[in-house]
Amino acid sequence: INNAGNVGIGIADPTARLDVTGTVKITDGSQATGRVLTSDATGFATWQTPPGSQVMLRNNITYAFSGADVLLNYTNELYNSLLGTSYSGTTLTLSQGVYEIESNIFLNENGMVEWNMRIDGAVSTKSISGLAAPVTYSGSNASPHKQEAIINVSVGSVDIDFIVLNYAGSLNADPAQCWVRIKRLQ
Repeated sequence: INNAGNVGIGIADPTARLDVTGTVKITDGSQATGRVLTSDATGFATWQTPPGSQVMLRNNITYAFSGADVLLNYTNELYNSLLGTSYSGTTLTLSQGVYEIESNIFLNENGMVEWNMRIDGAVSTKSISGLAAPVTYSGSNASPHKQEAIINVSVGSVDIDFIVLNYAGSLNADPAQCWVRIKRLQ
């Protein structure tokens, strides 16, 4: 400790409140490989999984009819490293954070479907609608436009699902080829 009150570890003349030369070990029970030390607004730090590596991929589209509305979501979890998520019925719950969300519908038969994401039961104003139509590419139908959104869950959590806005012909989709990908950005 020098006259200015700075503490040095491995250094004779510290220039900051805590000046460390060498390696540092911080353990609190939440440390793990690949985690980063992150502070909150008051300066308390915990080990966190970096947001860019938190991702979820789901497929196997399922429909639910709610009055005149057709709701859908993706029931099969292929991969999930998102913290604080849960799935029930046709609803996926996301905890606080900023998320990039993309979904796709692959139609088996001629038809058209336009869909969008809902947040807590209302169509999101932060989302671009998806449109699946009979576009032939290498002998297969493909969605010319996938649904895309970036949302900020600033307080608590939100429930997301997807709603059919418009359709013509058959809603016959190949469940295994329909997917949603959610990536936590922050």
